[in-house]
Amino acid sequence: MRYLHCFHFLSLLLTGSCFNGLEMCCVRRPSDHSGTGSAWRNMKTTFIILAFLSTTLNHTHGNPLITLPDSNLFVQLDVAPRWIWRGVAYSQGPVIQPSLGYAGKKITAIIWGSYSILNGEYHELDFTLEYKPVEQINIGFTDYFGINDSTKLNQRFFNLKNSSTSHVFDFYARVCPFKNLPLSFYISNWFYGADKDPKTRKQYFSTYMEARYEKQYHDIGLYTFVGATPYKSFYFRQAGIVNLGLGLTKTYQIGKKLTLPLKVEFILNPSSQNVYVNAVVGIR
Repeated sequence: MRYLHCFHFLSLLLTGSCFNGLEMCCVRRPSDHSGTGSAWRNMKTTFIILAFLSTTLNHTHGNPLITLPDSNLFVQLDVAPRWIWRGVAYSQGPVIQPSLGYAGKKITAIIWGSYSILNGEYHELDFTLEYKPVEQINIGFTDYFGINDSTKLNQRFFNLKNSSTSHVFDFYARVCPFKNLPLSFYISNWFYGADKDPKTRKQYFSTYMEARYEKQYHDIGLYTFVGATPYKSFYFRQAGIVNLGLGLTKTYQIGKKLTLPLKVEFILNPSSQNVYVNAVVGIR
């Protein structure tokens, strides 16, 4: 698990670094595949995905995948070489991350998923509802549903028993306190569900806090962030900084209605001493 974080909902859709949380202004099982046969199947799957995206871009005649004129509804499809979120890697290979939702002035609702092209890897489906009571504050709830997916797996989606559910319930808040300074603060707490100490089975109540600074330079967005956990939790075995880095974003216009958002991030987890460079390409 990771997951919706202080970018706005658009960042979430771009990341995978899981809505990476809705955050702008503002245990994984290793792959079971081995050998040339699995490698060839994975390669073929990747080629099929790329061919599909290429065909879509070349044959939509300037129209989006789903046309929603004058509407707050949206759909998006993101592809990334890996899924990195809050300083943690959730996949060993490429992921496809579809999303759809509603973005109004006060209410944002999103359904977001992440699926690895490798069979048996961790997959996730998130449901987020966010409310903006005032211009500089957002509060929200996310239900993270995570599984090691396969066609024969009974996902038990409706199992909400705290001791055995695969859901994790999250309450979060994002504050942008300065009108003229693009600095935001975000806090998230997983208060129910599968977020448990694997040895004691006690609830972690994992908390993640992040400060983010963003700046726009012409048509390129630049942002830096630092995220930490205040105590032992899912993120690390003790208090520490778990997510430190910077990113660049750029959106290309394709035709009149289709956009191609791009994002590249450098991510360092000082606590685990892991480092990543990741990229996300979207179609919206």
